[in-house]
Amino acid sequence: MSSKIIETKKERESIRDKEKERERDKERERDKVYKEKEMDKRARSASEG
Repeated sequence: MSSKIIETKKERESIRDKEKERERDKERERDKVYKEKEMDKRARSASEG
């Protein structure tokens, strides 16, 4: 029975790790999009000015 508890704990930890990884990916994606937008703004203002 105790081995079953260990298994579920491991599963929960792996699920938590996956969720953290997903959050990190979202952050990375947001940063990328933000940087691209910033570059577009700079490029536009540079071409206008």
